[in-house]
Amino acid sequence: MAARSGLRTLYFNFEDPLLTTEADVSIFDDLVAVHTEATGREPELVVWDELQNVPGWERWVRKAVDTRRHRLIVTGSSAKLLSAELATAIAGRALRHEVWPLSFAEALAFRGVDPDVLTPHERVAALRDYLQWGGMPEVVLTDQHVRKTQLLRHYVDDIVLRDVLSRHAIRDKRRLDQLIAYATTNSACLFTFRRLKNAFGIDVEVAQQYLSHLTDAFFAFAVPRYHPSLTVQVRDPQKLYVIDTGIRNAMSRSHSEDVGRLAEGAVYIDLRRRGCDVTYWQDGSHEVDFVVRDGSTPTAAIQVTWDGLAEGPTRERELDGVFAALDALSLTEGLVLTRDRDERVRRAGRTALLMPVWRFLLEGAPGVPAWGMEE
Repeated sequence: MAARSGLRTLYFNFEDPLLTTEADVSIFDDLVAVHTEATGREPELVVWDELQNVPGWERWVRKAVDTRRHRLIVTGSSAKLLSAELATAIAGRALRHEVWPLSFAEALAFRGVDPDVLTPHERVAALRDYLQWGGMPEVVLTDQHVRKTQLLRHYVDDIVLRDVLSRHAIRDKRRLDQLIAYATTNSACLFTFRRLKNAFGIDVEVAQQYLSHLTDAFFAFAVPRYHPSLTVQVRDPQKLYVIDTGIRNAMSRSHSEDVGRLAEGAVYIDLRRRGCDVTYWQDGSHEVDFVVRDGSTPTAAIQVTWDGLAEGPTRERELDGVFAALDALSLTEGLVLTRDRDERVRRAGRTALLMPVWRFLLEGAPGVPAWGMEE
């Protein structure tokens, strides 16, 4: 129990060893009564940490929200407190806000780095570091590489053991480990559940279920192909991304650094952080990494590469893909995010805007929601 932020605050962590396993919903009122007796006044702010450990917590929270006796903050493991379930449990009395790993700008701010004073080469170097270690706050603030890797692997263990295995009573951890290894090693790659079955002998239904659990736990995400027909979307391969490039690197079984895939993964999470609905686009030999939509209407086509795109076949391939997507989606301008190139290319009344990945992550771009739009 403590006074914080100028408010009379009651705080309790329900993972405290002092809490008995027989605790029920009455413990909330008991704690409030103890605080009131000790201080002479009721708490203004009540903070329940890991309250999912108390059976029936939903009833007390509903009552507290309705009576408005206290300001209320509740936190808990996503193993028990998925946002959709929390909203259901308290009958529409909650607003959903997703918390993602630190953005590139936030990671720089955590380290006291002002991107405006960096040279373009220094920004590229800072982005390489961000792609290597990701945006988990403690990892960003830790200097020792061994400690960073330990933290990242520990986070994965927490997700697997607490948010997936225990929550869904999964006994076959080996299959789940295989799927996690596949997701991290093949992040930003196309996949099908049948391919997973052929590779690991995992039934399609089981693989679908496990990936759904990993998505609920904010670990891995499957991105469908953009197509007006939902039937085609469901049938076609999807692209896999993991929540953090640092986690991808710590868990991947690939010996290839593949900065291009890391950059693509960072852009995907950035788009999700901005509240974007994201698909990929493919038609014949042409493919674009991301199509951002407003409802069913495409607003942006984005290609990500770590190539400088100064000249050569890679430049033409990337540009051909973007312009093909612009034609198909009836867009006038598309984005090609590169290592460091800044240029406009025009063809037949349409424009491909080439810009550095670091600039997009720091500033955004046309057709993409600005910070805070998801709120």
